Amino acid sequence: MNYPCGIIKDLLPLYYDGVCSPESSQAVKEHLAHCPQCRASLEALKVGQEPLPQPDEEEKKAASFRSLKKKLRKKQIQIGVICVALAVVCMLLVSTVLKNTVRMVEYKDNIQVTMEKEGLVSQLEGTLWYTCSSVTLETQEGKCLFFGFTDTAWDDLITGDQTYCKYTLCPADKGADQIEKVYYYTGDCADLSRLSQTQLAQEMENAVLLWTK
Repeated sequence: MNYPCGIIKDLLPLYYDGVCSPESSQAVKEHLAHCPQCRASLEALKVGQEPLPQPDEEEKKAASFRSLKKKLRKKQIQIGVICVALAVVCMLLVSTVLKNTVRMVEYKDNIQVTMEKEGLVSQLEGTLWYTCSSVTLETQEGKCLFFGFTDTAWDDLITGDQTYCKYTLCPADKGADQIEKVYYYTGDCADLSRLSQTQLAQEMENAVLLWTK
């Protein structure tokens, strides 16, 4: 039976999707065999049903990529800030440890003593003194002054060979002119006052004589 084109065109979408009944599908096939217009309609339907690229899909992909890139950049910034903060904390910890590392300054021709207008003055080279301990004692050689410098590991790190600092060992108005000799002593100066003259003489041999009147 030859159906009108109008009925066949109504059936074409079902035929194209493969959901026609066997009888309807057979009728469409028979009609298409001798009807170029319906065949053209079927071809047009095929073209219209082909999946076309949707413009918003590409935009969605681009937006998703931009969002991911933004998140990665934000993460990189956060990691960078954390690394800088950790570096600062480490530097602060290291500097604190170094500043609390106090040690006696070893004599290496880096300490001089001179009599100046203000009194007996010591000059330290290559570092900064942190503390200076001193004691003046009556010895077999007369009145002698013993002193010792400490510095910190931090001072030693940040200063160079051209660093100089002074310390007044004995002011002129405190009897500087009565002192006969000045020794640099790396032990505990406070302990020297408890020694006998014999023991003190032995310590004087181990000390460095820096100035003689």
